[in-house]
Amino acid sequence: STRSSAVASDLRTFAAAFQNYEQQNGRYPPDAGVGVMPPLMVGSLGRTSWRRITPIGGRYNWEYNRVSAGVRYRAAIGIRTLAPSRVTTDRLQLLAIDRLIDDGNLATGTFFLGLGNEPFFVIER
Repeated sequence: STRSSAVASDLRTFAAAFQNYEQQNGRYPPDAGVGVMPPLMVGSLGRTSWRRITPIGGRYNWEYNRVSAGVRYRAAIGIRTLAPSRVTTDRLQLLAIDRLIDDGNLATGTFFLGLGNEPFFVIER
């Protein structure tokens, strides 16, 4: 429950920061690489948990203008497995996060399992 709440809170915080950046600059920041905070977001996200291993394993990843499961998304945040930390495969844990921030279904909505069954949170399609 605590881990689910922490991930949901992180995703809300990160989404708000990226949306704020887009409103101020007319575009989202470019990707910086898997698990790397976009340099243009250091001022907004530098003191958050972005750089740490997530409460469910793996690392947060900025997904700008990417395709996941055959659909292109303009802005999203993935939780990616990066050595040495793997993202949980515990469906109950992932469903708990989904219920907190979306529709409670890992196959639909804005929080779902993307490529490699890793969590994916859509900010803008």
